[in-house]
Amino acid sequence: TPEIRQELFNSTAEIVAARYRPGMGVGGKLVPWQPYNFHAGNFFDEAAGYSPQDQTTAQLLKARCVPMPNWVFSAKFPLQALEKWTGRQIDLFAEAGLTLHQLRIKNP
Repeated sequence: TPEIRQELFNSTAEIVAARYRPGMGVGGKLVPWQPYNFHAGNFFDEAAGYSPQDQTTAQLLKARCVPMPNWVFSAKFPLQALEKWTGRQIDLFAEAGLTLHQLRIKNP
């Protein structure tokens, strides 16, 4: 569930931050870890506005992690879908007060 996943991301952020900033934890700062976020795939339900990857990216950002959004290359997804996905990633980072600096295109 989204609630359980958010707690997992929050806990992971604390563990990583404690490793690199002993005694400080996350403390409202960005966590020095940049996970690839591709396991949720490229799926996007435009009618519902639902994308598992967008959801997990937003949750990682909320936990103060800075994920690297990943587009999984597939002929099933046209260039227009990639363009829309890129725009959504930029928007997600902006909503978290951050600028998206990089994306990754992964081959299957």
